[in-house]
Amino acid sequence: KMFNVCKSHPDWLGKEAFSTLQAACFPEYFALQIASCLVALGGHLGAAGGGMDLPAIAMSIAILFGLVNILVLGPIMMPRMLAMYNENPPSGNGAGEALLPAAQARKKFIVVHAISMSINLLALIA
Repeated sequence: KMFNVCKSHPDWLGKEAFSTLQAACFPEYFALQIASCLVALGGHLGAAGGGMDLPAIAMSIAILFGLVNILVLGPIMMPRMLAMYNENPPSGNGAGEALLPAAQARKKFIVVHAISMSINLLALIA
């Protein structure tokens, strides 16, 4: 219920707090994705007699992609997101110098986030 309220009114918390709450939900999301794929794979293998046919291979790929997201990309993405929001730009000679560290942190986060979203999309397709 809290997630629905936060989603419908993200301006109440601010972008940083909303993003942190949203990111906190991702481990459970990927764990449920992996668990549901494992159950589906087990049911399929049991019904099909244990052979690794095309649907079983696709489900195994989806499990692998979910594991990559939860074990590799998630731990990389969270510190980068926090660095992006917590970046206190140093006082420099010009406004461009002060914004440089924040822009770099944002770029690093966007790259990892794009990879994670692409892998999640591939898992959905599989």
